[in-house]
Amino acid sequence: MGALTIACVFGPMPVPEAIERCREIEAGSGGDHRTEGLALCALAQLEAMRGAFDEARALYVRARTVLIDVGGSMLGASTALDSSTVEMLAGDHAAAERELRGDAELLEEMGERYLLSTMEGVRAQALIALGRPDDAAQACARAEAAAAEDDIESQVLVRSVRAELHLHAGRVAEAEKAAAEAETLLRGAEAPNIVADLAVVRARIAAAGGDAEAAG
Repeated sequence: MGALTIACVFGPMPVPEAIERCREIEAGSGGDHRTEGLALCALAQLEAMRGAFDEARALYVRARTVLIDVGGSMLGASTALDSSTVEMLAGDHAAAERELRGDAELLEEMGERYLLSTMEGVRAQALIALGRPDDAAQACARAEAAAAEDDIESQVLVRSVRAELHLHAGRVAEAEKAAAEAETLLRGAEAPNIVADLAVVRARIAAAGGDAEAAG
């Protein structure tokens, strides 16, 4: 049931339906705190998607408490992926970067790499939004070093960040190549959030290359 909450967030289910489903899972967790915590994480992201940022923040704080109680720092540190999404959607990229940096440090100390690769990739996106391309490049390199070859989300993140870094430096052709690689990796995936994020990058590249029609 915990895994289903993740599918509710990243799959094609509409937000209102996903919220209802995750609330049912939370209510029916029956004392399984891991399932409860994952449901709260999912709800935090989903509430942020519809602009309820105060509710979303309260949910991710609760989720962190529940997951630390049941699984210690490892599960607690995983909540930065949820809290940072909330803050990015709210437009507070500095808060998102703080959340990710703190938990990435914990994961690195523990030797955990699967979550670390995604976390550093998302952190690189936040750093780009903050106008810190050099720091973003370093975070991207850490994400790439930690990413498994079959970890599609992290591999897409790495290429998407590379595309934005190339674009920031005025290398439009290189940016287009990196974005095309990311798009190839995503082909056939039912992951609207990730596909949409990449589409925004592709639009920026098209605009920089003077292709107003594609950018639109």
